[in-house]
Amino acid sequence: MGANEVVLFQQIELSDIERERTTAAEALIDNLPEADVITSARDQAVAENILERLTLQAPTLFEPEEPRAFTEKVQVNDGFGGRFHADRKFAELVIPFAGDGRPFHFRPPGQHYATVLHASLCANTVRHVISMDHKSVEQGATELSTFWRELKASMEVLRSDLKATNERLRRKVTPVAQ
Repeated sequence: MGANEVVLFQQIELSDIERERTTAAEALIDNLPEADVITSARDQAVAENILERLTLQAPTLFEPEEPRAFTEKVQVNDGFGGRFHADRKFAELVIPFAGDGRPFHFRPPGQHYATVLHASLCANTVRHVISMDHKSVEQGATELSTFWRELKASMEVLRSDLKATNERLRRKVTPVAQ
């Protein structure tokens, strides 16, 4: 795994995020002037304002850019205590996205299998790099397309779980503000 790579959808339990959001919503409601909680005309506006601040959305993935092959010079151990320079072949898949990148770190509870997706996240892109050493072009293309398929599937699970999380938050906030 490269220096800037992270494991996607594995670092933070979505249930922990949900608890943090619920606590934040309760704190916002507790800090409201009493009149804001009592006045029914404003109740829905207060609830919507709180929900707008605390609702999380999954990023929108766009089609990946054309995969790019590249070569890097690296230092390699020769097995006898020495080092030498060698050319390593890589391929990268860059997938643009819109929205907040934080949800890439959330572990969705609806994810029932352990797909481990390594990638770099930067400037609204997901960058997945694979070694092409000892692989054919077809093997590399298959590996990159598998990553893309698994990323989309994981994002759909996350989107569904975030929707359920946001709905539970809505049910908790709305009765308090009414």
